[in-house]
Amino acid sequence: PLHIACGARSKAVFDELMRHNASVVVRNLKNQTPLILAEVGGNEDIAIKLLDAGADPNVEAQKETAWGNTPLQIAVYRDMVK
Repeated sequence: PLHIACGARSKAVFDELMRHNASVVVRNLKNQTPLILAEVGGNEDIAIKLLDAGADPNVEAQKETAWGNTPLQIAVYRDMVK
């Protein structure tokens, strides 16, 4: 559910899942973390919340899902790094 909320930009669902201690490091069947999906989708607000909750910006995704980039590389590419 957290992956779906991050990819769909559903902040209300994301916040509710986080209130119930959803894991920010879990991977889906495509080996993506919630942080990868938030950043690929350009959802900076959720990405920041995931980082604050302990998500790893240096974990590598499969090449088929996020071009083999880390969340940090995706954030730089999308100009999300401040």
